[in-house]
Amino acid sequence: RSRTWGDVIRHMKALTPEREIVASTMWVRGEVERILQQYLTDREAEIVRLKYGLYDPPIPKTSKEIGELKGLTKQRIDQIHNVALEKLRECPDIIAVADELQIRTSPS
Repeated sequence: RSRTWGDVIRHMKALTPEREIVASTMWVRGEVERILQQYLTDREAEIVRLKYGLYDPPIPKTSKEIGELKGLTKQRIDQIHNVALEKLRECPDIIAVADELQIRTSPS
């Protein structure tokens, strides 16, 4: 099965103390941040971070909330988000990170 951006986000949010140690969680966050910086514009990366709650505290925001923060319409936020997701779908690093997460979170 092909790995996707959604798989990475789901795994990142599913990490629990029983299954992962703090170092592994930090690795995931670092890899996601590296991918966002490498493949997206600053604006796209910011919207993805806000949309998926990748900040501390990890509270996802709606397109409307992000639009109010950024002075843009909900529709414009959705457009930018969709462009970012398209770029991430084509990102070869996503597969590598998702595969590594599968290895790290599989029961021993």
